[in-house]
Amino acid sequence: MKLGVWWSMEDVLKRICISRKTFTEKILSNQQFQKELESFVHFPKSRGEKYYFLASKTTEFLETRFKEIMKTM
Repeated sequence: MKLGVWWSMEDVLKRICISRKTFTEKILSNQQFQKELESFVHFPKSRGEKYYFLASKTTEFLETRFKEIMKTM
């Protein structure tokens, strides 16, 4: 994967085929993943601000944590 590419929430959701609500509740808001995610996800600080994901690290996270993520579903 090319380095320095950012994804929007929509970009991530297209790749993992789950709803925004499920992704937000089960992954982004999950304390088990929070610290790790903070290193490559920009979390909105105010209403109207967007999430941004560093594509290479997001892909790596989803690949390596697949079994753990599926346990939360």
